[in-house]
Amino acid sequence: NKTKIAYSKTLNKGKYDALMQQCEILGTIRSEIWNKFGSINAIGINPYDIQKQWVSEKKFEDLPITATAWKKVLSDTLANIKANYESAKEKIRKDIYQRTKDKEEQKQLYKLLRYNKWQDNPYLRRKIRQYWKRGHNHTYNQLIIRSDLFRQEEKNGTLWISIPSLVKGKPIWIPLTQSNPLPVKIKGDDTTKGSNLRLILKDGIVE
Repeated sequence: NKTKIAYSKTLNKGKYDALMQQCEILGTIRSEIWNKFGSINAIGINPYDIQKQWVSEKKFEDLPITATAWKKVLSDTLANIKANYESAKEKIRKDIYQRTKDKEEQKQLYKLLRYNKWQDNPYLRRKIRQYWKRGHNHTYNQLIIRSDLFRQEEKNGTLWISIPSLVKGKPIWIPLTQSNPLPVKIKGDDTTKGSNLRLILKDGIVE
């Protein structure tokens, strides 16, 4: 799907600070996920299994955020970790091609790499260590809002979207520079296409 970008218009400092507070809380969760799953521990894990475990442990219950919020951060962060891993594997494939012209040997190494069975192969283990460095979180300014959890309204020629706040029942309304509605999936309507929102905060502006 093509990414559509919109920007906030004259957002007051109180709303921006409230959004940033959420970003910082979720940023600490991103860091925890990177620390726990940012290396070999991420291989083969199922995000839904982690979700179920953390729900049963009542993880993050002491934080003023919803389970939906941290679940979105979990899936987003694990996707980033996987992309980091796949990028390393792509470099290794190029090295394999340079290392040997034996088609069978290439095929075997590619297969081990593809199915994450490289742990018992000294060459691939060395290459994984060379290219797959443990990552760290540097994102403390983003929110991901599920497509059915934001609303939008047009008022006097300005489009406004509502974002859940840390106070239940009191959403944050953000004015946008555009008047065209954002694509949104209405709850219970399977015919309407919609996307999650990724909010990026920087210098008083929300993208």
